[in-house]
Amino acid sequence: MMSDSTIMFSSNILSHKESNFGICVSVFAKNLSALRSNITLAKREKPDLIEVRLDYLRNLNRIDSLERTLKLGNILLTFRRFSEGGANGRISESQRVFQISKLLSEVEPDFLDIEIKTLQKHPEILKQIEHSNFTRLIASFHDLEGNSSSDDLLNVVVKAPLQSNSLYAVKVVRLARSFSDNFIPLSLYSRSEFKRRRSPKLIAFCTGEVGKISRVLSVFAGSPLVYCSLLGKPAAAGQPTIKEFKQMIRKIRSMFVT
Repeated sequence: MMSDSTIMFSSNILSHKESNFGICVSVFAKNLSALRSNITLAKREKPDLIEVRLDYLRNLNRIDSLERTLKLGNILLTFRRFSEGGANGRISESQRVFQISKLLSEVEPDFLDIEIKTLQKHPEILKQIEHSNFTRLIASFHDLEGNSSSDDLLNVVVKAPLQSNSLYAVKVVRLARSFSDNFIPLSLYSRSEFKRRRSPKLIAFCTGEVGKISRVLSVFAGSPLVYCSLLGKPAAAGQPTIKEFKQMIRKIRSMFVT
């Protein structure tokens, strides 16, 4: 059951008539050929950004052959850590970090998503990003067990490189076990740490089917991005297609925004 404060918070989110956000389509595949095809399919949807999930690839030996495809622009590269939802549990952490560093130097993607814990353990990656003067960083954290409170999530967020000029946004994702769980990451948008003049952008929502609504509400709260999927190919549970997302936006606006 939602508390009065939760109901008030959700009402405040929905009172925003205009939301300035971009749509990011996540793509993945087990081999390079299929990944190129999915990137092509995603471009037809005309999103603002395409997230390329490299952790789904089974063979990384020819990953450098993607260089030309990844340099086409509007690309967010993600090589997710296995403990935070990555698909490749066979690669060692040192190999993963090596591949990230290599892609940074060879591709210089528009955006790169790296876990806050990885940045803490490998500060050289942050230095490499900052020296590139091109790649923007999304520092992320994923609680896939759904045990974090709002304060727990905030304690992780403050460990991100908040003062870095290369930081575009902090991304916080929590598994939703119940409907009320949706408002735990969403409550971060009202915290003073994200209301200051030089505060970083915040992308906070829930994963899981129960968490789908938080993805939509997050853009009303101020998220600069919403993650969508190709039809039948979600990269995470609860990830809507662009069509589904736009339908949900229209429905919520018609119900709550006058």
